[in-house]
Amino acid sequence: MAHQASNIPWNVLASNLHWSELKHPGHGDLHLRFKPDQGKKLHYFVEAFIRNIREHSYTARKQYPEHYNPPLPEEVILDDAVVCKITPTVRRWRAQRKHPGFCRCGSGILRSEETEHKCECPIPIPPEERTAAAFYRRYEPNRCYMFFETNGKAFYNLEIVKTLLLYGEMDTIFRVCAYPGVDLRTWWSMYQCYCENPDAGWDSLCRTALLPYIALNVISCFPETWDSASGKTNEKDYRRMRIYQYMLKHCTKSGMTTEVATHPHRQFFGIADGQFKRYGTEFRGPGLHIPYPYGLMPLEAFLNWDQVVESKPAPADIPQVQWILHSKGLPMELVLEIMAFAGYAPRGRLQVPHDPFHPENREELAKYLRFCWEVLVRCDMMAVALGMAIPWRDLVSNTLVQLLSCVPRRWYTIPDDVDHPESYVFL
Repeated sequence: MAHQASNIPWNVLASNLHWSELKHPGHGDLHLRFKPDQGKKLHYFVEAFIRNIREHSYTARKQYPEHYNPPLPEEVILDDAVVCKITPTVRRWRAQRKHPGFCRCGSGILRSEETEHKCECPIPIPPEERTAAAFYRRYEPNRCYMFFETNGKAFYNLEIVKTLLLYGEMDTIFRVCAYPGVDLRTWWSMYQCYCENPDAGWDSLCRTALLPYIALNVISCFPETWDSASGKTNEKDYRRMRIYQYMLKHCTKSGMTTEVATHPHRQFFGIADGQFKRYGTEFRGPGLHIPYPYGLMPLEAFLNWDQVVESKPAPADIPQVQWILHSKGLPMELVLEIMAFAGYAPRGRLQVPHDPFHPENREELAKYLRFCWEVLVRCDMMAVALGMAIPWRDLVSNTLVQLLSCVPRRWYTIPDDVDHPESYVFL
């Protein structure tokens, strides 16, 4: 069931984990076994993961022309077909923030139902933003709180680049990367101010996709947490585990400088915009005072921890409601209008909400894991075109640390004799 099962040794990673209630009586979780050879096995997993990304990146790149000529600044490189394809996502992130280059139609204020992003700008991607010149803007160092004033236009174009990567429009990306002066390497990791965490760059695509890709593949190796026939119970449920809840929040959270990377993950899991906040509510319980309640409560309570969200119907419920209204003698046009007025629309792609491993969700889960993998491969392809190397060892290792550390702890050290400065050796 694991994705890339023949190329990525998920079984090696899973062999170093076990489900246990020892550390958290009453709410078990996946914990590292701390075997003597744990470091070697986890390092082997990371290296195999990276090797597979690079091999797929190399193979996928062969599907495109080997050489691209740099487009002239005035040349239109976002044609009507591409613009039409990415417009829904562009409208969504344009409406999320009001700063230079973003939504100015007056409806960019966040509202209730998935914040009701209703950007109604007649031209979501202006003509000047479709030319190569828009992609050639460079980052300029800015004073504190002056990021959007100084780099608003360049950041707007970066959001376009991220959107193109999500949609797999690599031909446009390669044309842009052919320009010697393109500044996308600088935008890999970016912050609004030097005193803040870098959350504006296109590295967010990699970090956000790695979390669910690794977490869900790991969970798939423990059927006793999602399959009743294998021993799943209400207490032994993957949705109650820290690894799942941590992943769910951090690949869908709101309040970041850029949220483009989170959109497909919110769509899959059925998470509303603003449902998980960047800085969530602290958890206080008997003898506990921790930043966030990962793995300490059932999923339903966790989903409403930061903000109570109205429940929505499953996609399978929509045709049934339409049939009931239509059977009462209402014409279908009126039925659709009534349902639209009532906001009766599903949230998320899962047929059975909030349960990716449910048998009815298997097909969507497979598509989603494949999408996450493709995002990683596309980012690597762009990096190669830019003449840079993504620090995959750092990214994959840190993702494992985030998912598997139940308390703040370093699982790795950087030895002095490694060939790669970003290499990690797990303790």
